Amino acid sequence: MNKTNKKIVQYLLDKDQRESREYCDERDLWGLKLLVLLDPTAINYGLKADAYAFIGLYNKAIRNYSKASKLDPENVKYIKYRAYNYSEIDRDDLALEDYKKVLLLDPTDEDSLFYSSFIYARMKEYETALVGFNKIIELYPTNIQVNFEKGVILSILGKDDEAIENIKTGIKLNPDLLGLVFQMSLHKTNQQDDNKCIVNFNKVYEEYHPVECDE
Repeated sequence: MNKTNKKIVQYLLDKDQRESREYCDERDLWGLKLLVLLDPTAINYGLKADAYAFIGLYNKAIRNYSKASKLDPENVKYIKYRAYNYSEIDRDDLALEDYKKVLLLDPTDEDSLFYSSFIYARMKEYETALVGFNKIIELYPTNIQVNFEKGVILSILGKDDEAIENIKTGIKLNPDLLGLVFQMSLHKTNQQDDNKCIVNFNKVYEEYHPVECDE
């Protein structure tokens, strides 16, 4: 690549990294398309994929993350981001395959552990989901969301005492989330599993914020 093209590439890279994350729309993709033509590297395919994902063109994002991953197979980022986009098009099966690939390369990847476990929970494979959530708590004990998600699964499985302890742990990590617990305690549905969770979230909320009775 000559010096002039290198300057063009650097200009586009700086410009489109900013635009793809802040206010990118389809008209801004011309720069990234040109960038990839001039310099078809994994990084540039990744930037183009980021832009497509940002504006909701998930299939195009997937194709570009695949190209980036092929050029840089050891970089788990591209596989993981492709997995996010698979879930956006309701292909949790393919997302799960990608998360497994990431975890083979990096067994401690927090996002892949969490989202793969979340998918297992959505598939009602609760015991498998719990294995992943427990691994996250072991590796990343300050992860608040995983404590709430574990509380949900334990509630569904009828392990109420353990569920309540996990919900409490989430509150201890961030007391500001008590309001979220309150909202979840009010969310009545027609689903039996949902209502099992609601009961336990309500118990935690009442313990931390007891109802004051009129004398």
